[in-house]
Amino acid sequence: MSSDAPDSSLTKSPAGFLYVLLIAATAVNLTANLIADVTLFRLDATLCPPDVTMCHPDLTPCHPEQAQPAGWVSWLIRISKPMLVPALAGILFLSTRGVASTIRRGSFYVALLFCWVGDIALLISTAVPSTEPDYFFFVGLGAFGVAHLFFIWSYAPRDKQELRWMSFVYGLPFVVYGYTLYSVIYHSLVEPKQHATVQALSIAGYMVVLLSNGVTALLRLRANTQIRESSASILAGVVLFVQSDSIIAITRYVSVMPLERFSIMATYILGLYLMVRGCFLEPREGQLSRPTAQPEARPETPPTMQAAA
Repeated sequence: MSSDAPDSSLTKSPAGFLYVLLIAATAVNLTANLIADVTLFRLDATLCPPDVTMCHPDLTPCHPEQAQPAGWVSWLIRISKPMLVPALAGILFLSTRGVASTIRRGSFYVALLFCWVGDIALLISTAVPSTEPDYFFFVGLGAFGVAHLFFIWSYAPRDKQELRWMSFVYGLPFVVYGYTLYSVIYHSLVEPKQHATVQALSIAGYMVVLLSNGVTALLRLRANTQIRESSASILAGVVLFVQSDSIIAITRYVSVMPLERFSIMATYILGLYLMVRGCFLEPREGQLSRPTAQPEARPETPPTMQAAA
């Protein structure tokens, strides 16, 4: 993660400390989630067999979140996860302070703040006894939904003339993907249960905002030809964010998956990092793409003046 940091951040404090903190928190979190996946997968499968909704569509879907890591593994997850977003925000601030950018960084910082709130809410959701509905889960869902709105505003193209109608056609894969995923989880959302309609509408609204973030990142890539690497990094990060949320939706409402906790956090952390990376690459790409000023040519001395001299 450190090779793209400007000004050799790893060798300087406090930026170097933040990179070390990010790498350490990532390693601890992913390791703890991997251990939880390996030790709890059989229990997850017992609580919710992968084919339960397919073979018995009339059964009320179960929730794999009932099997949660405990002991020191749980504490490692709870300690490391809240460190991730603050470390990324600090790295972004130290890498871009005093540098002009087309990205609205204030909005981006607010988005990271809501991501952190969502992380805390989801941690609480897994720590407290499960309820129906899971209020902390939907608090986290709402926080991430607001975060995506601020992400959209932070790097949406400023000049609407740069957008071409054909660019929106390239966003259709996000629409088709959202329709497909929602169709897969819809049966579990509308089962006869309390607050079923509110839950289904909440998930649908969040998916619209999430996929709009992906379309916005794609439009930025299409509109800004001089900052390709920055825009591509942001788009890749958003796509990984979408994948992380998709795994959450599948494992929560459809079936358990091998290494689900590890996969969710790995795609989430890498996605956020790539989005932050795109933010501090953008000013550097903008400077490199500007034409360098050519030195003014000195007027030649007329031959008559040279002879007189």
